[in-house]
Amino acid sequence: MTPKEFLDILAVAGRTKMTTRHCFNANGRQESVAEHSWRIALMAMLLSGEEEFAALDMNKVIRMCLIHDLGEAFTGDIPAFVKTDADAQTEDDLFHGWVAGFPAAQKEEWTSLLAEMEALQTKEAQVYKALDKVEALISHNESDLSTWLPLEYDLQFTYGQENMKCSPYLMKLREAVDAWTKKKIAEGQNMKAELLIESHCINAEGPVWDDETQTFYFIDVEAGKIFSWKDNTLTAWEAGEKIGCAVLRKEGGMLAGLHSGICAVDFPDGGKTLLASPEAHLPGNRFNDGKVDPRGRFFAGTLTMTRPEGKEGPLAALYRLDADIKSDTGYAAKKVIDKVGLANGLAWSADGTKFYFIDTNANTVSEYAYDMETGEVGAGHVIINVPAEMGHPDGCTIDEDGNLWVALWGGCAVSKWDPRTGQLLGKIELPAKNVSSCCFGGPEMKDLFITTASLETDMEEYPLAGSVFAVRTDVSGTRSHRYKG
Repeated sequence: MTPKEFLDILAVAGRTKMTTRHCFNANGRQESVAEHSWRIALMAMLLSGEEEFAALDMNKVIRMCLIHDLGEAFTGDIPAFVKTDADAQTEDDLFHGWVAGFPAAQKEEWTSLLAEMEALQTKEAQVYKALDKVEALISHNESDLSTWLPLEYDLQFTYGQENMKCSPYLMKLREAVDAWTKKKIAEGQNMKAELLIESHCINAEGPVWDDETQTFYFIDVEAGKIFSWKDNTLTAWEAGEKIGCAVLRKEGGMLAGLHSGICAVDFPDGGKTLLASPEAHLPGNRFNDGKVDPRGRFFAGTLTMTRPEGKEGPLAALYRLDADIKSDTGYAAKKVIDKVGLANGLAWSADGTKFYFIDTNANTVSEYAYDMETGEVGAGHVIINVPAEMGHPDGCTIDEDGNLWVALWGGCAVSKWDPRTGQLLGKIELPAKNVSSCCFGGPEMKDLFITTASLETDMEEYPLAGSVFAVRTDVSGTRSHRYKG
């Protein structure tokens, strides 16, 4: 084979990297044909270590997996449930015609492999075909239910069932996948958002649950208001300026991140007292999302509304207000993360060693090393890149299993992610375009309270935008901590 022939074959095969399938990846991106082929080849390699497959030529199975869908380099992917015999024949003709032009040695090997694959008489061919089918089921289970077609709820249990009978191991694998499918569908059906408060906010945000008094708090950023909700009664406090967050305070009242700075708030009847204003030199910035860590320290980030002339790059930051550091001139707010685009959701792992932080402008969730004894934030890295088509990550919370629940501004949903793998585990659809934040609450901490905005929204399409919704989940979440200063 000459170098030119080699490169020509690779060029055609490379089309499958750009040819999308009808399935989506765990992060919400549409899967390519090449990704499917790569993974079933990997599955075959993993099986080669199992005693049941010791007598098989598993290298041949791997080769079958790698080449089986190359015909789609010519036709594109046609889902099995709509593919006709004529479609299959066209794909085969184009694939075989391409192979017929290979150099003699490669042509002979590939023609022999294709004939064996099509006949499905050898154990190697049967195993390859079973892996092809079950990988598609696994990929669907990894994707969000919102990407499934109605017919796929049944197809997940019937597709490729006969092919698994070639192997006891693959039958057990199929049983495990079916159990996973049932659990996924059940969880998706259970998590339906219900209207809790028809609040008509411009931008409802910053949900907080007081587990001691069983009271729910939230804010309206643009209206500059803090609300409490208890016994179907809504109480409001007006800040007189934009507000980014409000948290509970151990000594009573609340702590709020306002345009002017971090203030103590005598909720609901009193005034406000400025404690710290670390960005007084940036009047175009204001505080946005904020939370209290399990030791009672307050963390709050900023965003840029108007950029000073000549200033380039991100100007926002994340600050920490310790509970025990105070001077004659007020509390000291320490900058812990610099050069942030738009500071948003915050959460801590149960063991206190990880801090999660969202930069909405970057569409990222990052993980940082965290010292719970000192409150110091260490080195960080991006763990989740939220695809733009899903919306923009906004506020977030974390459950007892360590999974992150992230509101999607512009995405009509709250998304659930595994921060250890970056995998999208599910989504809760909302009747509002801009979903801003969420927190756990309720007597068992299993109710997810979700805030939304009417800002930048077609109210005819989303008449409930700006309301607060609630979802009953099957997992408990972390409580909202109190600032101890």
